[in-house]
Amino acid sequence: MALLLDGTLGVPVTTVTGTLPVANGGSGGSTSTGTGAVVLASSPSLTTPALGTPASGVLTNCTGTITLGTAVASTSGTSIDFTGIPTGTQRITISLVGVSQNTASRNIWIQLGDAGGVETSGYLGAGARVTPTSQVANETAAFQIGEDGAFVAADIIHGTVVLSCVSASAFTWTAIGITASSDTAKLQVMAGSKSLSQELDRVRITTDSGVAVFDAGVINISYAR
Repeated sequence: MALLLDGTLGVPVTTVTGTLPVANGGSGGSTSTGTGAVVLASSPSLTTPALGTPASGVLTNCTGTITLGTAVASTSGTSIDFTGIPTGTQRITISLVGVSQNTASRNIWIQLGDAGGVETSGYLGAGARVTPTSQVANETAAFQIGEDGAFVAADIIHGTVVLSCVSASAFTWTAIGITASSDTAKLQVMAGSKSLSQELDRVRITTDSGVAVFDAGVINISYAR
């Protein structure tokens, strides 16, 4: 037996022609399959997703991206500068491969700079040479790889120094590094800190007081924002 609902039995009946509204259990759309759009509400509230900072940008400019610099042959001159380091950089890695200099008893220095130039004072820390007669020396003019007179002209240096930003407002950086000589059984370690007068935009790798001349190897940096 079929039951016909036409309102005569007290059951409310609504006649719907065409699209079944959402209020009556429908989708509110004209189609539910195929290529038609299914509308779940007549006035939906959409929330824009949070994309973080920056909201958009080229991948090389986004936070956390590591950018590799252009390698420079350390085969001449007394210093090598890497400039144009972008605003917001938080970490810089300096890599040395087979670096040598032509004069004995001179160390390799790393100096930081900003728009006012490379700073040559105010560095806090020390460098050390790890040998059977290890020595440690303080240096205020730069971050020093090794102690005073650590190298001879034949030393071939390999290793890494990492610079980390501690305070973006005070422009304070720390440095830690370890290198080794491939011609003899020697390690060089260093650590320290330095506050700049402005935001860092350059680093310099130089010989002690600019006396010795680089004569071999490659130096490069990478940085992360």
